[in-house]
Amino acid sequence: MHENISTHAQLSSISKGNVEVLDLPPDEDARGDSSRMWKAIKETLPSKHNEINAIFADGKLQTDPTNIAETLNNHFSSIGKKLAKAFRGVVPSQCFTCSARFSLQPVTLSFVEKQLSQLKINKAIGLDNISARLLRDAANVLAPSLRYIINLSLESGRFPSSWKCAKVTSLFKHGDRTYKG
Repeated sequence: MHENISTHAQLSSISKGNVEVLDLPPDEDARGDSSRMWKAIKETLPSKHNEINAIFADGKLQTDPTNIAETLNNHFSSIGKKLAKAFRGVVPSQCFTCSARFSLQPVTLSFVEKQLSQLKINKAIGLDNISARLLRDAANVLAPSLRYIINLSLESGRFPSSWKCAKVTSLFKHGDRTYKG
């Protein structure tokens, strides 16, 4: 009665009370080959990548990918301005009282080299198109210049404006996919 899982598999997933059964056809070539079986299963199951196909904004349902991107961009790029406006006129002493003094110490060459050597190479490149692998592999060459720039920034109280830019990607976590809030 039980068939070999490498030739025939029934998978079920339960979500929100619904049961979905996927009936995978037997693959005679994959008999006894578990990696091919799992590849077939993964191709059959829904993808873990959650694409946003629609979003509800300003009383309208947006389905065009360009409109969705613009809506998300407008939402995330305006958050800082809205917070700044909400805090306008608030004196810092009204927010909190702190008697401790805050200061930043210059960074050492060994600290910069250590941070560069610990970069995760599987992360996406930044706006400068420099990969983490290149930064990590060339740490001993780049560290003195980066240390100089970082310490100059701390000393002068100025931050390079090109370092203030970032790629922002929204990731769907939970809830209604069509609601932008």
